[in-house]
Amino acid sequence: MSINQFILKEFGELISEYKDYIDTYDMIYRLSTNDSYELEKIFNAIQSILIEKYHVPFETIVYDIGIACSCRFNCAKSYWQLMKLVFSKYTIKKHDYDNSTLIGQYLFSLHDEFENAFNNFSYLEEKLNINTNGNVAQFIIDDDIESFREWSNSNDLSKYEFSFRININIHCFSFKNSNLLELSCFYGAKNCFTFMRTQYSFPITQYCLQLAYCGGNSSIIEECIDNSLIPDNLCMKNAILLHNNDLAIHLMKNFNMKIDPFICAISKNLELFFVSYDSEKDMNTLFALCPNFCLTNLFNHLFNCKTDINAKDIAGNTALHYAAKNNLLEIANILVDNNIDIELTNDTKQTPLFEAIMSSSYKITKLLLDKGTKVNYESKFFITPIMLAITYSTPEILQLLINKGADLKTCLYRNHTPLDIAAENDNIPAAKVLLDNGADVNNFIDQYDCTTPLVIAIRKRNFKIAKFFIENGTDVNLKNPFPEAVKSKSQEIALLLLNHGCNVNQIDDEGYSAIHYAAINDYLDFSKILISRGVDVNQLTKSKETPINLAALYNNCDFADFILRNGADPNIPNSRGELPIHRASHKGYERILRLLIDAGANVNNTDKAGWTALHYAAKQNNPKIAEILLDNAAEINAKNHNQETPLHITAIYDSSNIAAILTSRGCNINPYDKNSNTPLHISAKKNSFHTTKILIQYGANLSMVNAQGKTAYDVATDSNSIETAKLLKLNE
Repeated sequence: MSINQFILKEFGELISEYKDYIDTYDMIYRLSTNDSYELEKIFNAIQSILIEKYHVPFETIVYDIGIACSCRFNCAKSYWQLMKLVFSKYTIKKHDYDNSTLIGQYLFSLHDEFENAFNNFSYLEEKLNINTNGNVAQFIIDDDIESFREWSNSNDLSKYEFSFRININIHCFSFKNSNLLELSCFYGAKNCFTFMRTQYSFPITQYCLQLAYCGGNSSIIEECIDNSLIPDNLCMKNAILLHNNDLAIHLMKNFNMKIDPFICAISKNLELFFVSYDSEKDMNTLFALCPNFCLTNLFNHLFNCKTDINAKDIAGNTALHYAAKNNLLEIANILVDNNIDIELTNDTKQTPLFEAIMSSSYKITKLLLDKGTKVNYESKFFITPIMLAITYSTPEILQLLINKGADLKTCLYRNHTPLDIAAENDNIPAAKVLLDNGADVNNFIDQYDCTTPLVIAIRKRNFKIAKFFIENGTDVNLKNPFPEAVKSKSQEIALLLLNHGCNVNQIDDEGYSAIHYAAINDYLDFSKILISRGVDVNQLTKSKETPINLAALYNNCDFADFILRNGADPNIPNSRGELPIHRASHKGYERILRLLIDAGANVNNTDKAGWTALHYAAKQNNPKIAEILLDNAAEINAKNHNQETPLHITAIYDSSNIAAILTSRGCNINPYDKNSNTPLHISAKKNSFHTTKILIQYGANLSMVNAQGKTAYDVATDSNSIETAKLLKLNE
């Protein structure tokens, strides 16, 4: 049944009037060509019909192409080229991007380098997971049955899975771990679909049916339904979103499903928008949604149908919300002049002012403010208009809000002030406006983990605005920005802070100073600057870590060498009693170990468990480390708090190389631990066969008993250490 049969008489003239509009958006959403001539044709239609004839805002068209691309992954490169054509003719300010689509996000992030933006298609490939050249997905996208059949002869089709997600406003669906049959449904690949069904008996799932309404292949849909699957609301939404209108009508007629006018509006599906009235008879919802189409005549038509001017859609938005979002000043003026309630909020408690700010619509923002809308209103998530202006809009709109009484000290989302938000977004123009209007660059909200705009900028690696704050009077010692700069690997900001008089020994909340982060990141050259400025090379963190202890942990040898020669003490333990020499021995860092010993590290110092460096070398079975320690007077029979010697440790971990070294150097071979176990008892219990062999070779006493009166053989038998028990029995 045709669409026209479902369009009421009162909409007949409108459908004819806007046929070129409808056809152009159908071309955008049904794009299936890589041909440059065809893409040029679509661009010409966008230019002559949407922009010049109907005055659809350019930023709205960019958003629409982004939505279409998000839904039709297989044509992403074509959408990329179409967007390139559009931007070759028209320009858009950075704040006018709607970055809810992937293309919008990319262009927003690269606006300052726009001339190179479209040369980087790999960004979109990575985000959409569509880099399919040379793999099975490309065969399905092209419905290349011959290549797919050949590929299937040498591959297990069941092992291949794909995941993708479409998230557009409130319409969000994800398909995780979709198989090849489901992928063929999404791309409408009938030949590949049939091959997998007939040759491999792939089962048809509900995902298949839902995805088939994206792909739009009626044969695949029919086979899914013939397999007792029933279309659901997601099938209808997908059909609407992809402008598969005949399929949507079929669902409405044969499965009594409703057409969602909201999905129609966000995807510019004007035909089905009119059809939705036939099932719902809800003119008020159509009126609230109609500004999404950016057609003033359509708005006037519905406005004259005695609709409720304050009507809301499913998301709680009024016509004024959408007029503001799409920067439609004429429609906004009509609504305001006819006394629409400008304070009505949507489901996220946002008024039309929020939408006007996010769309950078200065005139609509001014209109609403002049009519008395609340300038400091908080939405559901504690977001205020001034926060949105800083994040999404222009300095002019920000100044307008301030002129109307926006609070510059308000505690906002995540306890951030307006200046904090500017710092987070690297927005220097907004920061200038705020400072010019009395914002305090040193202000912070006195709660846990709240700090100054400068520190926020540094943490976010927004170094341009950090530099701006430093050069505009920020207190360089407030909330300790210096260690944050070194932690964030910005030596430029760190040097700038030093040159503006910051304390070189500032510490962060964990007690880490710049020299600690220099130790972690191996900043040798910067450490020279720090030492020349008087940094404390033995400064302790809250966990009592020294810079040299951290350098040992991360094996930063050159840094360690330098600070050891400049006063670093290698014998200061952390809160767990760990020393640099313990870490070097445990990690097997030979050069660090030698540097520490040369600098006076005590090789017999113990941690809180009583372990020496030699215990750690024994645990790791590292002969080189053990030899270095023993050559430098390490106590070969040192005992930890469990009365375990390094030889006991070799037995626990079967560190036979170290056991051989210790025994050959004359260690006590039969020492007791706190449970009267000798190393031989331990090796028997742990089934440390190789260590047991060495212990026997060097004369370990097989008849000694532990606190339970058991010999090593008894212990091996009790522990089911079969190999070790045999060895012990053989040597009795």
